[in-house]
Amino acid sequence: MNYDEVQELKFKHDIFEFNYIKPMAIRLYSKKTKLLLKCFIQAMLFEPDIICKDNHSDVLISYAFKFGIRKDYDSIILKLKSIVNNYNEIFFLYKLNIFKIPVNLYIFFKNFMFTDLKKRMSIKDRMKIISLGITIHKIKETLEKINFKEKLLISFCDAHFEENILTQIFKKDCTRKAITLQHGQYRFMENGSEDENTEAYMNFISDYIFVWGEKTKNELIRGSVDSERIVIVGALKDFKRDKKEIIKNNIFCLILDGETNKNSNLSMIKLSNIISKKLNKKYFIRFHPMNKKTYYESYVLKDNYINSNDSNQAEFFILHKTSVLLEMLRNNYKIFIYNDESQDDIFKIDDILFSNYEEFQECYDKDIGFNYVELYKSFNIEDSLVELEINYNSSIRKIMYK
Repeated sequence: MNYDEVQELKFKHDIFEFNYIKPMAIRLYSKKTKLLLKCFIQAMLFEPDIICKDNHSDVLISYAFKFGIRKDYDSIILKLKSIVNNYNEIFFLYKLNIFKIPVNLYIFFKNFMFTDLKKRMSIKDRMKIISLGITIHKIKETLEKINFKEKLLISFCDAHFEENILTQIFKKDCTRKAITLQHGQYRFMENGSEDENTEAYMNFISDYIFVWGEKTKNELIRGSVDSERIVIVGALKDFKRDKKEIIKNNIFCLILDGETNKNSNLSMIKLSNIISKKLNKKYFIRFHPMNKKTYYESYVLKDNYINSNDSNQAEFFILHKTSVLLEMLRNNYKIFIYNDESQDDIFKIDDILFSNYEEFQECYDKDIGFNYVELYKSFNIEDSLVELEINYNSSIRKIMYK
């Protein structure tokens, strides 16, 4: 489904007390049959097993991802927990239940045959929506049986599946408040370029979002988020590195985006092949956690490609749109930003933008020697742990007792 179709569905379901489309919104963009099958299997075979850990706190922390899959995400929630100190937790697990298969199949085919979705949707989209709807209903029913005593919910990302359902249920009591976190570099997307990343602000349903810096706040305001709901506290994500003095060693690093920017990744590899040949430099790739390494390595220029994960080897870095930019700025690394038709304004930094080899060569020859410290602060107001603790705890108390 495209952006307009997803937003139209969300709007139509907003008249009800609970919006079923919002939790599934991010998953509706993908046209992959693999995701459809995963949604169907989950709906048919699995039941939610939601666990709450009570530490007699007024704060409930939610993290719906399985630890170990995204270590960069894990580190964010672990740092939050170390800052908040005393908190209750909620975990989303699933257990196999083959005895429910007949009932689930009955619900699926009943909805598939008689829902009004069939008048305006493809079979695949209908199958996905109904499958996701079954799972959402199960989670919703389970959550509604929980007696939430907390005053405040802090979710990792309320635009996502389980946490969107939880936030809607939790906020039924208007005396409770909900906060969600920034976990990557959010950016406003122009008309025609929207994809599932827009849901970070279009699907933001908490009372507040804790963001890293002024840059993100401005992007969310562009996405029609009320500025009163945006609280600048600094990044829980760690961008620090122990930078050593870099010797000009004829090696550079290409940093890839996530899989939503697959075409840009391939374009950057092709450009890096040209750059490596023209400048007689070898290069290595820093992969996104969700990248398929072997797939991208099949496009590299083998003679000039090396396996490495040591940033201190690189004379310079090429990137597109990734929160790794903050790490680069934090350490004042020499960077160049690939500018294609999908690039967003927040990543367009003058004098280091290039679209082809000729423009790259021009930027490279300038060697302008930027000091990026002030620019970094606009992305991330504070990365001192002491200051983060003060910012987060004072903001949490202020919201909770407002």
